[in-house]
Amino acid sequence: MILRKKFGVFVVMIAIMLCFFIITGAQAASTSLFFEGFESNTFSAWDTPVGSNFALSGGTCRMGPDSNLVAVKTTGTLAPHGQILKKSVSTVGYENISISFCFKWDVLENGDAAIIEYTTDGTTWNIVKTIDNTTVDHMMYAADNTEIATSNGVGQIPTPFSVTLDQLVSHGILLPVDAANKPGFAVRVREQMTDGNDFVWMDDVRVSGTPIVVTPPQPPSNLISNPSLETASSNPNLPLGWSKGGWGTNTRIFTYPVAAQDGASAAKVEMTSYTNGDAKWYFNNIPVTPGQTYTFSNWYQSNIPSYVAVQFKMSDGTFTYITLAQESASPLSWQNVQTNFIVPANVTDLAVFHMIKQIGYLTVDNYLLTAIASPSEFNTGKVSLTFDDSKESIYANAIPILDVAGFKSTQYTISSRLNLPGYMTTSNILSMQANGHDI
Repeated sequence: MILRKKFGVFVVMIAIMLCFFIITGAQAASTSLFFEGFESNTFSAWDTPVGSNFALSGGTCRMGPDSNLVAVKTTGTLAPHGQILKKSVSTVGYENISISFCFKWDVLENGDAAIIEYTTDGTTWNIVKTIDNTTVDHMMYAADNTEIATSNGVGQIPTPFSVTLDQLVSHGILLPVDAANKPGFAVRVREQMTDGNDFVWMDDVRVSGTPIVVTPPQPPSNLISNPSLETASSNPNLPLGWSKGGWGTNTRIFTYPVAAQDGASAAKVEMTSYTNGDAKWYFNNIPVTPGQTYTFSNWYQSNIPSYVAVQFKMSDGTFTYITLAQESASPLSWQNVQTNFIVPANVTDLAVFHMIKQIGYLTVDNYLLTAIASPSEFNTGKVSLTFDDSKESIYANAIPILDVAGFKSTQYTISSRLNLPGYMTTSNILSMQANGHDI
């Protein structure tokens, strides 16, 4: 089939140049995963076996990198028909997969074709292009209705004009998204011809794709201003957005800045005498949403146990406090504390305190408070099973049921009643403790 072009010679040359830049520009934007120009004059790059109706022959795509005159020719000379030329090409890590190739055909009867296909699993094959006798395989160029050249080499543009035309038509086809990121991807040519007088030539077969760019997860939005205490306020001994706090009868010493876990500045609180109360650095109150789950974390060093508590400000102006964690002393290395909590109803804003309640010191740094998706299950216990008075019936009836269910209890025992009639024995207590119950 011949597609006639009626342009002036100059216009034809410009069109060819534009086509060249468009084709090469598209290829430059992607990565070549497989290319075969048949320069080696072998099928060594292809999967075996190669169908016997495929042979190497003359022909080339002159726009591509191919530098010799070798192409693959398929015919219907030998039975059985439907023979294939196949190449497995992993597309793992790539998307926007495309197949490009050059071709021309000769003497194809109705129903004869060469079919280009791809698979993502080695089982189901999808048609990319069917080359039959309705397919454009070359173009004829004319000036003022006079034929001057065709892309299969017939004709010559007279001087002073000259142009080199492709012998084979180039095609580039973007595949559906299912071709991306597949280890089992493969491409093949399947001949469907009836006799040896049918020919299809192919050259410059390429599979391309663009690397999949994985966007790293964005760090959670930190609701705390100046969370790493790097910025000082107008008072150089006070970090911006932070306050010193505490209550009770004790002697509190606040120091800022001090050596940090990360960056240049951390904050230290120390107690030198203690009767009651606490001491802490804390950030300004933050508006929050009732029912929302939040995660809190910070880094610390201390030579005494420390405590983390959240202060909820209610809509009526009152305050509610919940202890979130108790942390062990860590004087020689920085430790991270992290905990989740759900904001109760009628809360407008909150602050989280990391504090001390005895003589010693605590250094804090790198705070984080952010809203998170509600977990499918709690990260800490919300229901406690407690039993009082160490009655014998608890050990005989309740403990076996709890052990089967995998639940643990807290037992508040009366030591003076152990081993008395109707009460647990010392052996019962030790057995429960060994099975994970708190005594």
